Amino acid sequence: MLLIHGSQTPVASSIGIAVTGADASTSEELMRNADIAMYSAKNEGKARCRVFESSMHSIVLERVALQSDLRHAIERSELELHYQPVIELVTGRPLGFEALVRWNHFERGMIQPLEFIGLAEETGLITPIGDWVLAEACRQLVQWDDAGVTDGRFGISVNVSGRQVADADFVDTIARTLAATELDPRRLTIELTESTLLEDAEATIAWLSLLKEVGIRLALDDFGTGFSSLSYLRRLPVDCLKVDASFVRSINESGGGGELALAVVNLARTLRLRTVAEGVEHAHQAEFLTRSGCRFGQGYHFSRPLPRGEIPAFIQGALLALNGGDEQSTGGEALTPELV
Repeated sequence: MLLIHGSQTPVASSIGIAVTGADASTSEELMRNADIAMYSAKNEGKARCRVFESSMHSIVLERVALQSDLRHAIERSELELHYQPVIELVTGRPLGFEALVRWNHFERGMIQPLEFIGLAEETGLITPIGDWVLAEACRQLVQWDDAGVTDGRFGISVNVSGRQVADADFVDTIARTLAATELDPRRLTIELTESTLLEDAEATIAWLSLLKEVGIRLALDDFGTGFSSLSYLRRLPVDCLKVDASFVRSINESGGGGELALAVVNLARTLRLRTVAEGVEHAHQAEFLTRSGCRFGQGYHFSRPLPRGEIPAFIQGALLALNGGDEQSTGGEALTPELV
């Protein structure tokens, strides 16, 4: 842990180890094997070490092939978004979605984000992929509006990586996307992780302030799992804290184990921030969070991430259940976009 300008910054490394032997008789081969082992350590979650094994050669070859295919995924229209509904806990009303990218590989089929997001980060491909996700999510919400599926109460959330944050053109990219799609900026939420924000505190605050001038909402994702200080949090112009799924998962049926989730909700209330609980999988978790004052939730208790074609039926079913089967009633007044 390093202390930089008053903020604690976590430092970790991935280490590859190789020894001379049948697999390496020269210094070049030794360095190659150590490099392969290092990438293996990164693929397993980073911040760890691995000793080179002969079987790692095939892993590297597969990784190189995957990287090549990823470079062409957008032009081949292989990327697609799934949308996880975000629910207002008190009413059960869907009020937005988190856009989650999926890769439908032309040979391997659906590849989960854990298999390619890290690769995209390392190669810089996360920037064009992230730009595509942003544009597609905004365009889709406007399209649902035009079809009468959603209205001005619905928002869309998009995750942003550290690479995108570092891109000097990113704020302009967001502004151009909003202008092109004519989406109300208040209906777009950009989600950032603590680790992204901690890389350069002062630059981050300035960058977030520019985003706020565009009019969008900002959410701090996975809050409580990093190392941010409370004094730093007070300075961040964010609108929402997302309660990490690990905190929600700890809530048991008797209401125990929810101390950390409750602490995040109470902190958000003190700072006048909204809260969205992630990973809500059971009714007792939703009930605990509702009693605790958490306003929004998402997770398999409400819905898995859905392809765009399933969203209209989901919303219709949710509203029918909410209104007791009355298809004509939408219940409630039109709201200023509040979802983050």
